[in-house]
Amino acid sequence: MEAFFAHIGMVPRRIISDFGTKLIGGHARDYLNSLLVHVNAAPSYRQDKNGLAERHWQTMVSSNWLASAELPSSYWFYAVKRAAEVCNYFPFKMEDGSYSTPFELVHHNKPDLRVLFRLFALAAIRRERVNSDNLGKFDSQSLPMITVGKCPSSDGLLFYNPVNHTFVSSINYQFQHHVASGAGFGLRYQSGTFIHRLDETNTVYAPKFALDSKVLVHTHSPPHTATIVGLPSYDQPDIYTVCFPDGSITQYSDQSNILEAVPDSTITPSCPIIPAWIQGGCPCNTIFTRNV
Repeated sequence: MEAFFAHIGMVPRRIISDFGTKLIGGHARDYLNSLLVHVNAAPSYRQDKNGLAERHWQTMVSSNWLASAELPSSYWFYAVKRAAEVCNYFPFKMEDGSYSTPFELVHHNKPDLRVLFRLFALAAIRRERVNSDNLGKFDSQSLPMITVGKCPSSDGLLFYNPVNHTFVSSINYQFQHHVASGAGFGLRYQSGTFIHRLDETNTVYAPKFALDSKVLVHTHSPPHTATIVGLPSYDQPDIYTVCFPDGSITQYSDQSNILEAVPDSTITPSCPIIPAWIQGGCPCNTIFTRNV
């Protein structure tokens, strides 16, 4: 929070938030009280009293950057962070009839739209040496990395290398827009990825069926087998998308009890009525004969 106030160059007089204890309690509240900052929180379970912030949050988490780059949900933080930065460039009409942006009101200068870039783009970062060894003329002098945002300490962009989990700040790069960054590094997009607020009861959400798992669809008798290709989203928290062997795709609600996990075929069900020596999988070493 200190870094945020230093970034905007001011201390706000009022902060509007929900009823989570991240700002209205603990050390954060003590710090804001020391700066005489008033925190205006919506009542518990009455988020409609804070509708502007809630609608703004919905706008930020509805971006499709992860889908276009084919990246997993571990990159959600950078997507939401960049969405908040871009939203600060949106113009709005003030009371005097003039137009401004949140960025301009805070920093007192107009945003430079030339610094906009494509998030999660695959970029070739120029490098002249590896460790202490200089690269030769016939050595590759670029390194593929993923663009994850603006560098907080310089005018360059921040890049991430999922191979060795390192970050690099650079201004000497070349975007490779013809290749998705996820496909370039062998990563896989997780369809149905979504985010909830920390104060919601379903913060930790565990889907009932895993992605790419087999399920039985009880719409016919006998039930059909399908594959889970889409998990519940923020707007549809109980809808699963399945794909049948013929290629058709359908959505079913988990509340309708239509979907059932395919039982493990490696487990042999026990049947106490049939003797163990004639159950399936048992060897037969006895020959029965009948005299006529």
